Amino acid sequence: MPVLPSFLIGLAFGLVLAGVAAVYLWRVWRPRREVFEGRRILAGMRWRELSNLVMDALAASGFEPEAADARSARGSSADLLMHRDGRPWLVVCKQGLDHEVGVSAVEEVQRTVRLQHAGGAVVVTPGHVDPKAREVSPTIELADGAELWRLLDPLLPASVHEEVAARARAQATRHLALVVAASAVATFGITWALTRFASDDAATAVAAVSAPRAAAPTAPAADTPPPVSNLSEEDQRRELPRRLAELPGVDRAIWSTASTLQVFIEDPALATDASICQVMTHYPLVRASRLQLQPPPGSDRPVRFKQCSVF
Repeated sequence: MPVLPSFLIGLAFGLVLAGVAAVYLWRVWRPRREVFEGRRILAGMRWRELSNLVMDALAASGFEPEAADARSARGSSADLLMHRDGRPWLVVCKQGLDHEVGVSAVEEVQRTVRLQHAGGAVVVTPGHVDPKAREVSPTIELADGAELWRLLDPLLPASVHEEVAARARAQATRHLALVVAASAVATFGITWALTRFASDDAATAVAAVSAPRAAAPTAPAADTPPPVSNLSEEDQRRELPRRLAELPGVDRAIWSTASTLQVFIEDPALATDASICQVMTHYPLVRASRLQLQPPPGSDRPVRFKQCSVF
């Protein structure tokens, strides 16, 4: 295949690859990256700052913050309290992007809920919640990762949203540059492969066409007899029947007497006198032997005797 069509095929493949990757990076990967960058920002906040955001977000779900005097009376307890339907609820914030809230952590919160006679608890973390931990108690609500980001996102200032979007956009742009580079490599790789394979196929085709022509002058004819034999008479007697049996239309040949060679014919149209005598002439010590030409079984042809050469 010429270079230009091969390059166009490779270019089309590279453009499709780059286009699909660009759509995926911008429509799917970048929004997910924004959530990840948002979680990083939440994980980097001070505990009190994150807790206040969580309590502000829970207010939209019917939770009421604990009164300031009640909070002062409880002292420096790390447990945050809110009220819903007249009952206290614990709010627990677990910091850390890699933090995982497991079954044991939820069971500990459940014991605290019982001790304080609370209605339940809300446990949040920028990290992850073990799926088994969600089955511990229906009165403990858990929010992690993307859930927490969606909960707090409306309360964050525009500067945070801009920073999150900028980080995700920068990461997507870097990945897109790598994809474009990979697409360029794929374009040239496919171009080279198509050109190389097409060249190999063309060379093979030319060789296949020219090989018979080159071999024709030197190829021996299928029925060319062996050269004049220099073997002893005994060896010529052994070899001649084998050579005759190789002729088209001949079944076998055997010496019926010391001077008579019996040739069994399968197809008289192929096993002609000329082809048989041509083989005989190459064995000078036995070529004057008498031939008994035996017709095919069931044939109405008679048995013939022939002598190709004289002494």
